[in-house]
Amino acid sequence: QLTVSGNTLYFTAFQPSTGIEIWKYDATANTLQRLTDIASGPADSNPSKLTVLGSSLFFAADPGTRVTELWKTDGSVQGTVKVSSEPRSVNGLTVAAGNLFFTANDAQGGFGIWFTDGTATGTKRLADAGLINRTLQVRLLDAEGDGAPTPADVAVTTPANTLFTKN
Repeated sequence: QLTVSGNTLYFTAFQPSTGIEIWKYDATANTLQRLTDIASGPADSNPSKLTVLGSSLFFAADPGTRVTELWKTDGSVQGTVKVSSEPRSVNGLTVAAGNLFFTANDAQGGFGIWFTDGTATGTKRLADAGLINRTLQVRLLDAEGDGAPTPADVAVTTPANTLFTKN
C-alpha cells in the first residue's frame, strides 16, 4: 500500500533483518528510511491500513503478538509510536471530522467503533465517549412465528423487520 502525505511517500517493505515494516521516501530530500522495527528482529509487523490525518500517518501493525495495534508517525523515527495499548485488532481506518475512526476490540474482547485524535487519552470507543446512545438490533422474523428458521423465512426478512431499540 502506497500512501502520500505532502512530499512523503509511505509504504511497507521487507528487509531480512527487520521483516516487513513501515518506510518512507522523502521526495524533497530524495531519501529513503525505515521508520521503526515494530516486531523486533526478522519478524514482520505487517503495517497496513495506512491513513493520513493532518500531518500524521496512522496504521495498524502487529508487534509480534498476532494482534494489530494502532500506530502513528510524523515521518521521523522518534515520532513513530503506538497510539494506545488499547484498542486491539484494529481495522477499517477512515478519517472524518478531524478524527480517525476504526473498528477494534477492547481488552475484554468487545468489538466496537473507535475514534482517536492521535493521543492515548483521545482514543475511545464511541459508546464509551457518549457519542452513541442507541443500539441497533436486527431481528429475523420467521414466517411461521415459531422461531425455527426455514426457507419460507427469506420472504419475510426485509428492512421492515429491523428493530431499533434505545438503551
